[in-house]
Amino acid sequence: MSKGLCHNRLVIGLELSYSNISAATMRDDAKQDFRQEVLTANPYFKGSLNRWLSMNYTINVNVSTLKISSQSSSDPISLYQTLSFTIIPDDNFHFTLGGEHYYTRFGDSQTKDANLVLIDASASWQINAKIRLGLTARNLLDRQNYRYSTFGSLSRTDHIYRIRPRNVLLTAQLHF
Repeated sequence: MSKGLCHNRLVIGLELSYSNISAATMRDDAKQDFRQEVLTANPYFKGSLNRWLSMNYTINVNVSTLKISSQSSSDPISLYQTLSFTIIPDDNFHFTLGGEHYYTRFGDSQTKDANLVLIDASASWQINAKIRLGLTARNLLDRQNYRYSTFGSLSRTDHIYRIRPRNVLLTAQLHF
């Protein structure tokens, strides 16, 4: 569901989904019932705040539970959100600044939560009808890894995922 505001210049909305799966498997000649539930919520807010400034904010929250027989697992929560602003001081100039935030909480004392923030920026200049210049910078904070740790009674396991490196791209477009 969504709702337009300010003569539809702004839109707020919410997408929800829920799934519930129940089944059984055989393990060591014994029936093992299991049930998985997943709840996902995606609220968003986007639009033009005025003629020269627009924004886009989205968040995705996911909560899942897995129960095997009468045992219950922890309820991990994953969150992904983005926020970006575009500034248009003139029809020929566009500046965008945006960020992404990833967070995972595993819900048990045996795992360290994971948290990551990425920031990007871009600018473009339409010199004339045939030439356009652009500059884009990704991962300005130069984050190298998305990591979390899992702890056992006598062990620790580190999970590390490499992410995109910081990069800067200059572009020139010629239209014929």
